[in-house]
Amino acid sequence: MKLRHTEEMDELTRDIQNKHNQVDVLDKENQHMRAQIQTLKTSLTSQQEHHDAALRQLTEDKIYQEEQYTTMLGEMSNKIQQLEDATNASHDMSEDEEEKE
Repeated sequence: MKLRHTEEMDELTRDIQNKHNQVDVLDKENQHMRAQIQTLKTSLTSQQEHHDAALRQLTEDKIYQEEQYTTMLGEMSNKIQQLEDATNASHDMSEDEEEKE
């Protein structure tokens, strides 16, 4: 009976040790997964910061280009007006000269 009890105790001890080993393996896997998660979070944060910076730059570029376009349109409009004024003045001068003759 004592031998059987000792064998049962040995078996329980082995089972407990196996469970501890399984827990150790799972703990190491858990630590590895946590490290991977942290690496991914860091990478995603870095990518997000990069994308945010790129978006800010694109927005600034768009605003600058819109301002340049608006300025160019204004300048062209002024030049067109000057040409129209010069054409009208030239036309008026031609009519005045024709009337004098």
